[in-house]
Amino acid sequence: MILSKKTSPLFPMKSLPIFNKYSILKTKQIKPLTTYHKVCLAYVIPHGMTDLFLYSGEIPYINYIYNYLFYSIYPTNLKYLLLCLFSLYHIRKDVCGSLLIQIMYSIGIHLSWTVYPEWSITYLAWIHTTLHYLKLSRILNTSSKLFLLFSSIITYIVLHNKNINDCNKEGLWIPLVIAHVINIS
Repeated sequence: MILSKKTSPLFPMKSLPIFNKYSILKTKQIKPLTTYHKVCLAYVIPHGMTDLFLYSGEIPYINYIYNYLFYSIYPTNLKYLLLCLFSLYHIRKDVCGSLLIQIMYSIGIHLSWTVYPEWSITYLAWIHTTLHYLKLSRILNTSSKLFLLFSSIITYIVLHNKNINDCNKEGLWIPLVIAHVINIS
């Protein structure tokens, strides 16, 4: 099995950054979030809710429920691998150009995160999420913008008052991220 803890001489899976991060999360060794991290996450997390404003009817709701039920049954390390793959697909939309340029951009961004993990939260907040909101600025009305602002405030309060290790809960948030990627694809 490709996700076993045994390492292959050609491809040591457990040395991949996504599995190193999984090990940190699994053993609940995440350091407490700084105020900067909380602000970034409070901006990033609610941006997935824009799916609810993009599509009429129950399509986004069904997708979120289905993905949550479907992906939650997987082992946590597989969820992190799927998160990485869906993220590679999703981040490519942050740049205009041919599919090749988009894929190379996304691979470059993800590789930079392995070298500079702190950069990932900065990128997701101030580049990815900002681009996402700018693309949707014509669609979002005042009430949806206020809803997103209120959601960011609530997210910050939760992050400020909870231990991040308790929030992780075996990667149960990952299916929601995957649902967001699928919704806007």
